[in-house]
Amino acid sequence: NARKAFNANRYSEAITQYKKAIKYSENDTAYAGLYTVYSAQARWADAVTSLDKAIQINPQFTDYYKWKIGIMDEKTNASFDELVAVYEKALVQVSPDSKINLVTYFAGVAERNGQYSYAMMYWKYAISLFPGNADVYQAEIDRLKEF
Repeated sequence: NARKAFNANRYSEAITQYKKAIKYSENDTAYAGLYTVYSAQARWADAVTSLDKAIQINPQFTDYYKWKIGIMDEKTNASFDELVAVYEKALVQVSPDSKINLVTYFAGVAERNGQYSYAMMYWKYAISLFPGNADVYQAEIDRLKEF
């Protein structure tokens, strides 16, 4: 019901339905749904709070951290140090199978924030995590050396 309401742009109803679902079962996907609704409404603080709750329930799900970092980076006044803090917390919690996705995502965040040496460091870490893509990651490092 919450998804139907969201898809029909009935955001208040979607929020009510997600909160009703949470009362039945504290579920990370319901909190992720709230994040989606709050994001559509540009309610960034509420979106981050919903992601924090989803992360509490399912700390291994990498996308929750990526979404949180993305909102903090693009929609709030978070400093790069604050983004790094979320990233470093995520590194020790996410599933090992998807850690590479977090690392490569954050390398891009670092670059967009003008933190080229950090970006290169994250790409180097990506090589150690997933050597099969070393050529691609090294190309990113080489490109960043120009900055």
